[in-house]
Amino acid sequence: MPDKEARAFAAEQDNRFSTALSTALARQGLTLEQVVRRLEEAGKPVSQATLSYWQRGRALPTRESSLAAIAELERILRLPIGHLTSSLPSDAFSRWQPLHHLALSDRVTALLEALQVDPYGDVATDYVHARVTVLEDDRARVETTREVVRALHDGLNRTAVVLGTNGPEDELPLVEAGTGCELGRVVDLGERGLMAVELLLPHPLTAGQPHMRSFTTKWHGTDPDSGGDVQRVLKTSIPFLVFEAHFLGSVPSVAAYETTPYDYEPDIAKRHPLRQTVPRGRHAQVCLADPPPGWHCLSWDFEGVEENGGQS
Repeated sequence: MPDKEARAFAAEQDNRFSTALSTALARQGLTLEQVVRRLEEAGKPVSQATLSYWQRGRALPTRESSLAAIAELERILRLPIGHLTSSLPSDAFSRWQPLHHLALSDRVTALLEALQVDPYGDVATDYVHARVTVLEDDRARVETTREVVRALHDGLNRTAVVLGTNGPEDELPLVEAGTGCELGRVVDLGERGLMAVELLLPHPLTAGQPHMRSFTTKWHGTDPDSGGDVQRVLKTSIPFLVFEAHFLGSVPSVAAYETTPYDYEPDIAKRHPLRQTVPRGRHAQVCLADPPPGWHCLSWDFEGVEENGGQS
């Protein structure tokens, strides 16, 4: 079977599950919120983001715990036993299994390569602006990312991003495409705290052509006492990196920027601070010119802060 036909056949097999799920939801007149609540009550929790990905055909169940949730879904939706399970591709639970045993950096690279995205040869990034709004409960947050990228070869029509959580207990976020892209496939390695999201460009780019894309990531509630952060890993230095955080509830007791460069040299600390405190308030911002390759993070803490922005 030619490669193009093979991909089309695989896509058709993947869509059988989303079609069966969407049809059953519509027949029962249930919203995703209602289904999430019933699954939670039954002790088989699935996040609304994950259900949304399943329903829209962006992702397939890949966790071992998903089998029990699918069986409960069949009961909630009054489907015959095995109706949803039988609509899954035969390799749904095994196709990403080899990635689980890789080291983190290798797992990220393998995730992108599995989506047929070259993490090093497809795009160069010129500008990243990550803006986080922490909601009134100090838990949930909405992160909007705007990036200017340049194609490194002709015909580039998609890119991908990898998102991580603090651990398998944290819910994976809901990702929505903004300007300059559409949401493609989503690979959920939630039991390893990782997910990869494919972003489809509106038209193929030529080599050197710049393009701006944006996407929104909705993170669910975390313990407010642990604070939060927005972070990026840069494989190479880029001209500009901007972090913003806006707090609708409490004002954090402290906010700080820190970085761990890949190749530490004493001269880096002179040109680029490895850690700096950010003035506290309802708005925190860090603007970086030519940040070095490595890990960059704007973090905040609510410890010692009372509700409505006061401090104890």
